[in-house]
Amino acid sequence: MKIELIISLSIIGLATSKTSYVESNEVLGIDFGTSFVSVGIFRYGTVEIIPNEYGNRMTPTYVLFTETGDCIIGELAYLKTGHNPKNKIYNIKRLLGRTWNDNFVQNLLASVPYDLVNVNNKPYVQVNLRNKTIQFSPEEISAMFLVQMKQLAEKYLHGTIKDAVITVPAYFNDQQRQAVKDASAIAELNVLRLISEPTAAAMAARIHSTEEDNVIFVLDIGGGTVDASIIQQYEGFYKAIATVGNTSLGGENFNERVYSQLVNQYIRRTGKIFPYQKADMKVRREIERAKRALSSVKETMIEINSIYPGEDFSWKLTREHFKHLCKDLFSAIMSLVNKAMIYAKTDTHDITDILLVGGSSKMGTIKDLMTKYFRKSPRSDISPDEAVVYGAAVQAGILRRDNGTDDILLHDIYPMTLGFEAAGGKMAAIIKRNTPIPYRKSHIATTAKDNQPNVEIKVYRGENSLTKDNEFMGKFVLSEIPILPKGGPQIEVTFEIDVDGTLTVTAVDLILQQRWSMQDLSQSIVFKDGFNKLSSSEVSQLRKRIRPYVENEKKRKEKLNIIDELERVIYTCYYIVQEKTDWLDDMSSSAATTEILQQLLDLKKRIQNITNISASRIITPSSNINLENIDIREELEKHVYTLRYIIQINMDWLEKNQDATWADLLYQKNRFYDFVKETINELTTHLMT
Repeated sequence: MKIELIISLSIIGLATSKTSYVESNEVLGIDFGTSFVSVGIFRYGTVEIIPNEYGNRMTPTYVLFTETGDCIIGELAYLKTGHNPKNKIYNIKRLLGRTWNDNFVQNLLASVPYDLVNVNNKPYVQVNLRNKTIQFSPEEISAMFLVQMKQLAEKYLHGTIKDAVITVPAYFNDQQRQAVKDASAIAELNVLRLISEPTAAAMAARIHSTEEDNVIFVLDIGGGTVDASIIQQYEGFYKAIATVGNTSLGGENFNERVYSQLVNQYIRRTGKIFPYQKADMKVRREIERAKRALSSVKETMIEINSIYPGEDFSWKLTREHFKHLCKDLFSAIMSLVNKAMIYAKTDTHDITDILLVGGSSKMGTIKDLMTKYFRKSPRSDISPDEAVVYGAAVQAGILRRDNGTDDILLHDIYPMTLGFEAAGGKMAAIIKRNTPIPYRKSHIATTAKDNQPNVEIKVYRGENSLTKDNEFMGKFVLSEIPILPKGGPQIEVTFEIDVDGTLTVTAVDLILQQRWSMQDLSQSIVFKDGFNKLSSSEVSQLRKRIRPYVENEKKRKEKLNIIDELERVIYTCYYIVQEKTDWLDDMSSSAATTEILQQLLDLKKRIQNITNISASRIITPSSNINLENIDIREELEKHVYTLRYIIQINMDWLEKNQDATWADLLYQKNRFYDFVKETINELTTHLMT
């Protein structure tokens, strides 16, 4: 059965656009995060971050499969409500390279609204499309985001692109890194280099700094991972000194804490069962908004409209309560910070720059804790959201040999100890943690018994003396070795890590010169729970599998364009107005008239920008505004609450009318714009009277 794929406002399919592009030699820099994905290029000596179809430089990593078989990716998928929450997929990066039996996956089963199923010991997402269940691998879903970035860049550059540099968490293991490469291959992107996110952020710091000699501490808190890294920069040379991390900790863990508390408050207050299916995405969006708001205000209201028909729910969250709820999570992050400093054998006074990277690093408590630990403030001139994609674009420029990158050299590290299991289950370390890469080292292994016919090599990574306490990465069997007394065979085991942080293990019988490889499937090799690089034929099959979802996009595009625009404008207006509501509740009573006026003008300007509505007159802070005849605070309150009312009516209408005709949607859009324009013009008139 053919299934249609509707993807935001643009076709992001594989070679489906009719636009004719010439081949470009640009290399993309892609920050593929847990919550957002972004893309940039380096040209003309500077970084350009490419905006999506909504003008935003970060695209949410959300996919929504509708009951009619449509699929929406990115910004609109994040905003849309009223659909089956089991068909809205997010945080897919947290599943890359993991097995079904992974403790993290098992714990995730209870916290995500969508279904996860076991397919060959890998977690797949399962969605319902036209009364049929379909499973997608994390690599396939990830490929959809990467294709979208590729298409955005090709439209921006008017040329086809095939190469990319992609960032990954420093603590991603081999399976996770390979999964990113496989997703890229499905998206028809050739990965020239994988670089760690903290190192990319440090490279971005150089763009904004005139200093030539720095020791940079990078704390990267993404949606699903945390990395703490120390990077030395001398002129154009970057050397990672130490990295520690946690691939199961991130901003989503903080959101889940608040979510659980909110549910408990709702049940305690109403005695009702919490409506997970109906309210899930509304709650998650509000929690994310509240978490960001608490970086600048002391408290905020989490408001869930129509949690049940005719019933709204609100709950006040203060900065102190949030800090208390997540106390152990903050402690876990600072423990990583301290561990990184210990591994680097450095002191706080040696750190010249502190970079907070990732959306969740903007939490006020993180800044306070880091300032206290290092006795200096983190840098504020670098965007936490964009530092990583900046660095990725710079690395892309280096590989393309762009002007302005000649003096930049990057040396990354492998963050953990690698070795194999020796007698007694002991860890025989071959490569120590924080070793610069690329790197290669060999070790001579032998038999433990007389006449032993084969040897099993089990590869682990971790810092514990016993392998049972470390991470098992894979094994392979060396067969047909010489039949000799124990200790007789001489087997050279070589560990090699390339610049992407990918491990290859080989073994050579020095007597027979027979060679085995952990990546040679013709030998007796068992990779960790069946994880191996996808073959070219498998990549081709998966590429074909997602293509039908793209090729039918145009059938409903015209209608969807209006829905996209209306939802984008309504929800963006909602967040602007909510921000002003928070400010009114927290600050306006003590604010000077000029501050309130600035908030009022900012509200007006941003609403006009997002709706493209021109007011009857242009007003700036220097305009001749008559403040004697009006109560400026009352004016701000009045227009904030008027806009909230208009927005809420239209949000409700959209939620109830997803199947409206094109004509009805156009009418509703024009009606909304008319109401907003009338409100803005009324405000203009009042200020200038």
